[in-house]
Amino acid sequence: MKETINTETNIESVELINWIPNNYGKYAMLGKWSVAQVFWDGAAPKGSELNYKAECFLPGIKNYLGNFATEKEAIDIVVLAVEHWAKGSGLSPD
Repeated sequence: MKETINTETNIESVELINWIPNNYGKYAMLGKWSVAQVFWDGAAPKGSELNYKAECFLPGIKNYLGNFATEKEAIDIVVLAVEHWAKGSGLSPD
């Protein structure tokens, strides 16, 4: 059975993630740990509209989260992945 993920983000988890810019995008930090990154994908095919890549470093969450048209879309999927992980790990009150 495939589990579905709620696409509505919790404002509390958004505030817990600190976004640190780097040369190509941003790292998502939970405290002192880097948990994900969003960056411009230079390897995307020429003419592709999906130029922002999202990757996650949390255990139990797949590394490649997808390519997206905007940085905001990629950041939103990272927030959803971190929320999903936090709920599954028992770290979230929900």
